[in-house]
Amino acid sequence: MMEDNMENGFVEKWWQSKLRQPYEMQPKHSAAFSLLNEDSFPLVDLGAGNGVFLKTIEDNFSGKELINCKGIELSKFAIENKVCCATIEQGSILDWYPKEKNVKTVSLVDVIEHLYNPEELLKHVLSYSNYVLIVCPNFNFFKARMEVLLGKIPFQNKPRRGGHVYWCQYESLLGLFERCGLKVISERHLFPKNHWKISRSIGVLRPSFFAHEFVFLLQKF
Repeated sequence: MMEDNMENGFVEKWWQSKLRQPYEMQPKHSAAFSLLNEDSFPLVDLGAGNGVFLKTIEDNFSGKELINCKGIELSKFAIENKVCCATIEQGSILDWYPKEKNVKTVSLVDVIEHLYNPEELLKHVLSYSNYVLIVCPNFNFFKARMEVLLGKIPFQNKPRRGGHVYWCQYESLLGLFERCGLKVISERHLFPKNHWKISRSIGVLRPSFFAHEFVFLLQKF
């Protein structure tokens, strides 16, 4: 969530509305998890919300990995309703810094689209971590383009999305990563399940237009 909205309770109200509906593991969480391995820990999930991604990790890893995960979240309400066993601390992801320099991976699931300048956060993250896992929507998804042509507000730009202010687009994201000193190790492109088989086949060839979400595992240069 946009951190400058905390004073007027925007973040708390958003999570209260969000958690009135079931918010559970989704394909994006599974895709993000698929890029991790036993060497990805310790891991800190910034903007952890109620811990859905942390729970995904807990459900798929066992042993020492579980004690090497934690979350940072601005919303007290989300933390009070967490679904994971891992600790989630309340705090600003822009200001948080580990007490011990032992963080290997930072995950940002549905976070950067809520920041006016995600470059600031990514550079801060690289001061204490070597790997960054990012999940974000594709604002250039073809359905959104069609909505613009029809004079409608695209889904990702609607207020109920929680304040999307940074335009996530494949090529511009790659530029952002390069400016921050990050290189892409692996990535996943997510496509709507209800698409025809032929459209999904075409979509794989042009993810910048047909994918509705991106998942990147990045490493510091």
